[in-house]
Amino acid sequence: MDATGRGGGIRTRDLVLPKHARSPGCATPRWPTAYPSTTASDEGTLPEMAGEARPSPVYYVALAVLAVGVLAGLSLFLVLATRPHSTAASIEWSDPLPIVCAVGGHGTVCYQFTLTNTGNGPAFASCTVSPASGTQATFDNNQTMKPVNLLEGQSRDLIVSVVADQSSTLSKPSVSCSASSV
Repeated sequence: MDATGRGGGIRTRDLVLPKHARSPGCATPRWPTAYPSTTASDEGTLPEMAGEARPSPVYYVALAVLAVGVLAGLSLFLVLATRPHSTAASIEWSDPLPIVCAVGGHGTVCYQFTLTNTGNGPAFASCTVSPASGTQATFDNNQTMKPVNLLEGQSRDLIVSVVADQSSTLSKPSVSCSASSV
């Protein structure tokens, strides 16, 4: 190196000549002038591209699995969409059993009915008590109608209080219930 500092090589690794600017991925592809060919009729045609190759067997297996999945999903949707929807629930209630009335209750005689959900799934029941002639009957909430929610297989006891109107004889009340699926 000399005293002016200009005696060495180029320190920057920049492009030196314009031809260095051409890169392998340039916008205009350069085709070779000669193509490999087996027959004279193939002369001058482009070589076969990789995308035109036949897919592997795994591709066809994946396509078949996809088709089976779509078919299974569609059939499941149709089964669920076209099945009949039932709003009727199945409940049963027992005959009245006489029990001791709660302290402070206004019933002369009390009866217990057991309400059971025998259907598949939760149910909402609406029960109504009908008093025997000459009596008044109410549920434990002093109403003649009682709403009850029941899970599948669940039972609930309903208490009915009976009071005599003007006679001294007391008869069993009857309970009727209607239910719907929740």
